[in-house]
Parts: sequence; C-alpha cells; structure tokens
Amino acid sequence: MGTNHHTAWAAGMTSFTTASMNPALASLDRAITYHKGALVGCDGTLSWAAGTLTWSGTLHIYFTSAAGNAVHNSVTAGSIVLADSEFAYVSLSETNNAVITVSKATIGAGSASGFMAYNILVLGYRNAVDDNFYPEELAGVFAQMIAGSAFVEKAAFNAHTILYAVSDSTPAAAGG
Repeated sequence: MGTNHHTAWAAGMTSFTTASMNPALASLDRAITYHKGALVGCDGTLSWAAGTLTWSGTLHIYFTSAAGNAVHNSVTAGSIVLADSEFAYVSLSETNNAVITVSKATIGAGSASGFMAYNILVLGYRNAVDDNFYPEELAGVFAQMIAGSAFVEKAAFNAHTILYAVSDSTPAAAGG
C-alpha cells in the first residue's frame, strides 16, 4: 500500500486511539483539502512563446487552508523559461496575502514525483515532443483571455479544445 497521503501503520498496532489516528487522518485531510481546487487569476496577460511562460500582471491564487479558511497568495509579474519536460509550479503558503514565486522542476517518469506534496500547485508543463505548454491550474486563465480577445500565443494550445472541454468535458472534433 502506498503512503502518498497518510502515515503508514506501525507493526503491532492493535487499537484505534486518538494518538494513533489523528496524525494520519490530519495529514490525509490536509492533502485532500489542498487538492480540492484552487482559483487562479491574472491581472495581466499570460503568454507562451519560445519556451517562456510570461504573466504581465500579478497572479492571484485562492485556496483552502488545512484549517478550512480561504487563503490568498500572489505572484508578481514575471516569466519562467521551461525546457522540455519541465513544469512550472508554486509552493502555496498558508500565510494570507503571501507573495510567492514560480519555480520549475523536471518530470521524470518512474522517478519520485516533484508535484505530489500537498502544497505544490502545478501551473502547467512543457511537452518534450511538441514544445507546447499545457496549462494545469492556468487553463481557465488562458481560456478566459481568449474569450476576452487578449493575445495568447496560439502555439501554446488548441484554444477551441480547451473552451470546448470547459463547457462539457468532451474533446473537440479534429480540425475543430
């Protein structure tokens, strides 16, 4: 059994006590709470060009803390260069109004996951085969910008597919 979101039971554990159950359940609760969903928005424009993800305004991230409270984190305008198979992420802080930074790491199939920790919010990744950026938590921001006629690099993704998927969760027909 994996222990991604709980503390493994110790050998010989025969009773369910507060001392033995609370730490395991608290860590599981925290992991589920953080991954329930985050709201991400941008005061400016997001773009992807030549391997660089750029946000021209402040990114605002709202999520639920382990205590069940809404927390706001922000990222100042900036950019990050992603090589093939790298992903952009932020480490969320439970300090309300914390200013955090975008970081990057490599996705390595079969290796330890760099994005499993409860407070890591993956923004998206660069695909090694087609060099496109695939937004994760930024998908809605990209879709909103296209709907609002803001410029976003066309090579970043097939906007029709994302907008179509947002409406009914089915992929668009080829040539869409």
